[in-house]
Amino acid sequence: MMKFIREVFALLLLVGLTACGGGGGSPGNTNGVALFTTAPGALTIAPGETRTYSIGGGVPSYTATSNSAAAIVTVNGSTLTIKGGNGGKATIAVKDGAGISVSIDVTIGSGVDLFTSAPSTGIVVGVGENSTTYTIGGGSLVYTVTSNNLSIATVTANNNTFVVTGVSGGRTTVSVKDSVGGVVELPVVVGSSDPLFTTAASAINVGVGAAATYKVGGGNGPYSVGSSNNAVGTASISGTTLTITGASVGTTTVVVRDASTGTVSITVTVGSTAALFTSAPTNLTVGIGTTSPTFSIGGGSQIYSATSGNTQIATVGINGNKFVVTGVSPGSTVVTVKDSLGITVNINVTIGSGATFYSTAPSAVNIAVGGSNTYVLGGGSVPYTATSSNTSVVTTSVSGSNLVINGIIPGNANVILREAGGSNPITIAVTVGSGTVNSLFTTAPAAVTIAVAASPTYQIGGGTGPYSATSSNAAIVTTSVSGTTLTITGVASGNATVQVKDAAGTPVAIVVSVGSGTAVALYTSAAANLNLSIGAAPVYTIGGGTGPYTATTSDARIVTAVVSGAGLTLTGVTAGTALVSVVDSVGARVPINVTVIGTTSATLAVTPTVSTGYVGDVLTFRVDGGSAPYNITSNNQSIATVNNGTVSASGGVFNVTLAKVGTAVIVVADASGNTSSVTVTATIPATSLFISPSVFTINETNVSTILLNLTGGNAPFQVFTNNTLLSTVSGTNPDPLNPLSFTGRSINVSLGTQGTRCVAADTAVTITVKDAQNITATSTMTIQNLAVGGC
Repeated sequence: MMKFIREVFALLLLVGLTACGGGGGSPGNTNGVALFTTAPGALTIAPGETRTYSIGGGVPSYTATSNSAAAIVTVNGSTLTIKGGNGGKATIAVKDGAGISVSIDVTIGSGVDLFTSAPSTGIVVGVGENSTTYTIGGGSLVYTVTSNNLSIATVTANNNTFVVTGVSGGRTTVSVKDSVGGVVELPVVVGSSDPLFTTAASAINVGVGAAATYKVGGGNGPYSVGSSNNAVGTASISGTTLTITGASVGTTTVVVRDASTGTVSITVTVGSTAALFTSAPTNLTVGIGTTSPTFSIGGGSQIYSATSGNTQIATVGINGNKFVVTGVSPGSTVVTVKDSLGITVNINVTIGSGATFYSTAPSAVNIAVGGSNTYVLGGGSVPYTATSSNTSVVTTSVSGSNLVINGIIPGNANVILREAGGSNPITIAVTVGSGTVNSLFTTAPAAVTIAVAASPTYQIGGGTGPYSATSSNAAIVTTSVSGTTLTITGVASGNATVQVKDAAGTPVAIVVSVGSGTAVALYTSAAANLNLSIGAAPVYTIGGGTGPYTATTSDARIVTAVVSGAGLTLTGVTAGTALVSVVDSVGARVPINVTVIGTTSATLAVTPTVSTGYVGDVLTFRVDGGSAPYNITSNNQSIATVNNGTVSASGGVFNVTLAKVGTAVIVVADASGNTSSVTVTATIPATSLFISPSVFTINETNVSTILLNLTGGNAPFQVFTNNTLLSTVSGTNPDPLNPLSFTGRSINVSLGTQGTRCVAADTAVTITVKDAQNITATSTMTIQNLAVGGC
């Protein structure tokens, strides 16, 4: 038996030795292990990079060879060293002393395809200007970059970066190559890929002596401009800013040219072919201390003024072709709008309500001693006043439009009511303690059923105040009276009678049943199956049952539930499901199945989608859709730093600080891994007044108010938009006498008269700010037309 076991063991040992080393040990192999190396069968290394591995097994005295200069290989004892050459592929053979070999496939380079950070659509650079610095990656990691036409553009390369410099207007190609044959061809446009354009319409109106500014772009700069009739209107251009100035009434043609063959013609009418007009009504009523809506002026010679005939009654604020009227004191005056040719339009202005002063009180009033009556005042001009001819009998008070008359002692007095102007006084004859007095009453029914701990309230009236109330059994029902308000509170199940009395002792009885009779089952206005979005906090009503009410949630990490009186507030916290239970004081329960939805829309979106500002500016972006929460990162923190790296809910915002000149990409990732990116560019301001962002893009479905920041310049400022159909602009901290002038440092860009931002094609809207020194700055909002999912 032992002999058999020894024979089996020897056989197994022989088989094991034969299996090692990929087909058996080498001749002279004494350790039974096949030749091996710790290097993988295939590896990728960078040019100049060195890696070391171990060799073992087989017959010692190891050697290694490479079939290509792409990989340099050496062996020292049992150490294998592989060094990358200039790129390419090689096969390394490692041999032992018996000639047995193993092979290693080596790729010299990155292991990924050659790529650049330049946009695949091409590079656009101005004449004499440098492009953004682009990076190269992948391929062999050894690169060359060349321009196919040095008369159009040149290239400066440094290791894995390159910059394109525009020489003259035109198109060429930049070739990026690695040392193993990888090529990336990049189209280059010097000047603009767009045809020559200007933000001015094909036909515009300019006032005599007035100047209008527009932007010029596209084509191949530099740009030039001329007017067909300088006696009517002149035109000048500085960089990309076109200025057209009216000289005298008439028509001229302004032609803008680029450095090649592009031209744009603009028909300029100085003055107007239309008669002077305003959008204000012929007869305007404005309240005291309030400002009218903004009215427009048009037609005429288009340099306008607006004045008030009596600034003690009304003042006028004007900004270009816009004006407002502010009420100062009661009365009437005329506001005159005039153009530069002296043509006028008159507006009749009434400061006050425009209606005759009135009161809901009758001309004769009877009030009980200690009683009070409330009436409403209206018309005329606020504030209103009321005086009593005998305050020992009657006192009065006015709060806004509410008049209160109080009876003190029996007698007679007159109450005189006046509006702010003091005209049209109203006299009310008041009799206290005599005359017809209404019987005592309460709004509570003769018999009520309430729950334990419920406290309904009712009103008391008539009779002679003050009023009081008592309960026949305070162990069942308690009562309280505050002025004319009666509160009945259920203490325990049972019956009691509440007696309400006036000062004369006249009673009114109310039979109260607590916890008995017909009762309404516990309910809530929330649906049994409810969907909430993250951050939403709707309020629902709880009723019926027996108060007070409580609410619990099975998972406060998903939804929280808070009860305040008869109100239930459910707040979505994170995506998931939870059970909310509404319970009354006797244990009745209403369940609500709540699903908190993390996805608020089909697509994750960040607005604006493109933004340009100045170094030191803080830009604000909004996140919508996708699955909250969101994580925000910058691909270049040295240029654009993300100030708050997470946003917890759709509709939230984050800020980016521009640190130095350059371009960075801000990436927003939602909880589901979806991403949306924003390209931000930081520049150095050319003037002492500037708006951030100076360039930004939104899509046509965006209806949010966009916040712009104003830096530099001297207050007060004025803000304008060249497209009131798609935008309305306003500054913070406006002048109360002239809302078109403001001293704040923020600008709100909201919807225009169209009520949406729907456009038929991509549309640029220019927002212009002018300071006290007439220095201007602009911000361009591009509204994108969406082919899919748009208006």
